[in-house]
Amino acid sequence: MTHSRREFSGWTQALRAAAVVDLAGVCVPRPQACVEIYDPVYGCDRATYANDCARVSAGATLAHAGACAGLGP
Repeated sequence: MTHSRREFSGWTQALRAAAVVDLAGVCVPRPQACVEIYDPVYGCDRATYANDCARVSAGATLAHAGACAGLGP
């Protein structure tokens, strides 16, 4: 799957909830700006993001909601 520089391969919540494996991701547009609301999420890149918009903007796949203990943004 080919993405523009403003997109990345992400998983939809529906695919994640169904625990579907061996499927290609979907092209997800990267936001140009995010609201400054602290609602941390943890990415598969082992980074904690301030909110899901910040994670998507960085092009990271969601590992789980909430920060990971001992790791920060």
